[in-house]
Amino acid sequence: MEPVTVEGDGVLVSWTLVRRPPTRFQADGPYAVAVVDLDCGVRLTGRLADVPMEEANAPALGARMRVCGGGPGMTRFAPADAGR
Repeated sequence: MEPVTVEGDGVLVSWTLVRRPPTRFQADGPYAVAVVDLDCGVRLTGRLADVPMEEANAPALGARMRVCGGGPGMTRFAPADAGR
């Protein structure tokens, strides 16, 4: 396997709010983790960015999302219309 750069938009399939993160990520919590089906045919798990952490304000399943960065092993997603 080798690293690849992922870009583009997709559809939010699932998400969950991590209220009690593992010790390594406690400084980041709470945070939302999402599964997104990208238009290129890849399904990825990553963190939601630019989204309020209150469950009532979370994006709806089926919402359009875009890859908005991250780093090695960590993809971040934001609503497709955020910051455009």
